Amino acid sequence: MTRRTDSRFGRQGGQNTEPSGGIKVCPEFRRVPELATLTAIVRAIISLVIGMVAAAAVTGCSPNATTQVKQSPTPGPTPTKADYFIHGSGRNGAPVKVQDTFKGQPVYVLKATDVYYSTSSAKGRFLNDTIYFYRGSAVRLTLIAQVADVNRLTYDFVLHGDTGVKAKSATGVTMTCDTMSYNGNTKLLTATGSVRAVDAQGDVLTGDKAVADLDLQQIHMSGHVGIGRRR
Repeated sequence: MTRRTDSRFGRQGGQNTEPSGGIKVCPEFRRVPELATLTAIVRAIISLVIGMVAAAAVTGCSPNATTQVKQSPTPGPTPTKADYFIHGSGRNGAPVKVQDTFKGQPVYVLKATDVYYSTSSAKGRFLNDTIYFYRGSAVRLTLIAQVADVNRLTYDFVLHGDTGVKAKSATGVTMTCDTMSYNGNTKLLTATGSVRAVDAQGDVLTGDKAVADLDLQQIHMSGHVGIGRRR
């Protein structure tokens, strides 16, 4: 009776069960290392493919794609603005004129012998000034001062000088002071420093500061106010 050998286990009863004819039957447990090696290779290939796909996605799916860094342009040098100081005077003894107009009608006309101004400033300085304020074509007020600082944009001005400021209206009211300013928005005069107003009847009003209209008919005096008669 012949004994049958089970090739799955390779041994039966502790004896060698190799078949006759010189053919060796390999047990299944000897093929396990080959299976593990094949599995590792497959996993390595899958990992490599996943890595290539991820790299392509990061670089925009282009092997030659590179990250562009936007650089701010280098600012150029700022040009230096030229500043000029200008002096002007009338030709052949004619006065320098500045005129402020509204709706084609003159508000005032300034006449001076000289003018100085800088291109970096909105103000000009006029010397030896006479200013005429108008109502229509008639002069309503005349101002005289040594110096007038005029805003060339708004035409507001400030009058001053060593001899003070003198004003006379068409109705005969006079006013003297150290400094007088004109506001084009309010159309009012502001006089400061030793203010003295005298009307046509000889009534005198004095003070430190006065605010008046362009006809010198309404005068608000403040600071050490005094009232009297002209002597």
